[in-house]
Amino acid sequence: MSISIVKQGCAYNLGAAIAAALALTQAPAAQAADLLFCTGNEVAHYAPGLTFAAQPTTLNATSDFTACPVTAQGVTSAKIQWAGSGNLSCLGGPSAGSATITWNNNPVDTSTFAYTTPVATRPAGQTVIVLTATINSGRFNGATMTQTLALATPIDQLLNLQNGLLGCLVGGIETLQGPVTMQVIAP
Repeated sequence: MSISIVKQGCAYNLGAAIAAALALTQAPAAQAADLLFCTGNEVAHYAPGLTFAAQPTTLNATSDFTACPVTAQGVTSAKIQWAGSGNLSCLGGPSAGSATITWNNNPVDTSTFAYTTPVATRPAGQTVIVLTATINSGRFNGATMTQTLALATPIDQLLNLQNGLLGCLVGGIETLQGPVTMQVIAP
């Protein structure tokens, strides 16, 4: 199965990026169909680093969900390991890959899904992502998972050569991180 990712760049409006990131840390009111809602942080690594020129790039990311105020079946935290590739740049590009969710319940178990991004926008290396997928194996098989995250360059690092705006010009942005939420809804 595949999932669609809709990315809306925060481009040059840092206030919007910060507001979006702060909004991600607030849990929504639980609905009857919610199986799980968690908050945490994601770190994404790009090789080679993102520049303004699109190039074949490997993407590896880890989403760590440390707080699950709305939970089912004893899950209190989770981790998603992402692996993919695409023709990526600081301005965008398509990617595809797979992901594994490890749930910390007793006993620990996993779920998997595949993902595709037909167009991913990353103006100035800053991105807000809303991802919706159907879990296709393991715990919560058949449930819908929605993940929202903001991968933004911190204000104090905008001119940093490693992961700031200048990184797109010199060497490439290799790492982005930001707050993330995950909601799992019953099939």
